[in-house]
Amino acid sequence: MPPNGVLAVRVLIGRIMLIAVFVIGTAQSHHSSIPWYDLNADQITVTGVVTEFQFLNPHVYIFVTVARADGTTEEWKLEGTSRNRLLRIGWTEDSIKLGQTVTATGFPAWKGNGIDTEKLVVDSGSLVWER
Repeated sequence: MPPNGVLAVRVLIGRIMLIAVFVIGTAQSHHSSIPWYDLNADQITVTGVVTEFQFLNPHVYIFVTVARADGTTEEWKLEGTSRNRLLRIGWTEDSIKLGQTVTATGFPAWKGNGIDTEKLVVDSGSLVWER
């Protein structure tokens, strides 16, 4: 058995390493938007009809059908903030309903029809969320 001083140092180093693992793990648990969205682009705005609402962590998702100028439609994914943040401002899983019209403004996805939503207006202003 090592002397008490050596044992105390080993225990201290072990505790520091354990704390570091938890801190690093927590810091990495939230991801950056950069791989998915062009944060240097001009923000875009789309208006569509809600087809699905996922009230989840780490981010909520609203899927909408957007009517194009040529009469066709396309599906868009609107990524929002965390469920917990929305709960703190009064949102629930029933805040967004299928068939509602939403307008989202935010940064466009690098690929596909997606937005890193910075502002969301539901039914012409009845429910608003803004980062």
